[in-house]
Amino acid sequence: MAVKFRFRLDAVRKLRQMEQDVRRRAVAEAVQALARVEARIARLSQELKQTLAQRRDAQQAPRLDLTCLRGHQFYQGWLQRRILESDVEMGERRKSLQEERARLADASKRLKVIEKLRERQWNRHQEELRREDQAEQDEVAAQTSLRRPPDGLIHVGAATGLLVGVTPRRGEVPC
Repeated sequence: MAVKFRFRLDAVRKLRQMEQDVRRRAVAEAVQALARVEARIARLSQELKQTLAQRRDAQQAPRLDLTCLRGHQFYQGWLQRRILESDVEMGERRKSLQEERARLADASKRLKVIEKLRERQWNRHQEELRREDQAEQDEVAAQTSLRRPPDGLIHVGAATGLLVGVTPRRGEVPC
């Protein structure tokens, strides 16, 4: 009778699968965080360009407003500091993303090892089933051949076990 395949390390495989899923989510979160920082830098850079254009326009006016120019200058300095801070943060986010990707690769490797082991055990199990099935078929064939008398002999009685007479072979005409 065929025994159902059971992988003993299935609980470990499930834990490693969950670990891989956690690592995938962490990588996705790191990618999103990096994208947010990049978007912030782009937005701040755009604001800086607009402020520079406004300051240039204010300087070309016939009458200069020094408080307005100082306000633009202060705002430009603030934007530049924010862009530099965001650049530092982006470097940290990239490093964090690389670390999370390395952890994901490690978790994937550990899961793959367990899955390969499961696959080898599954193949071994299938081979054992095939061998058992073949042994059963061989046994049935052996039993069938033992019950059948050899060609040309007639079985007289089961009790005596005597074989007597000759029977014609296929295609032969009896004498």
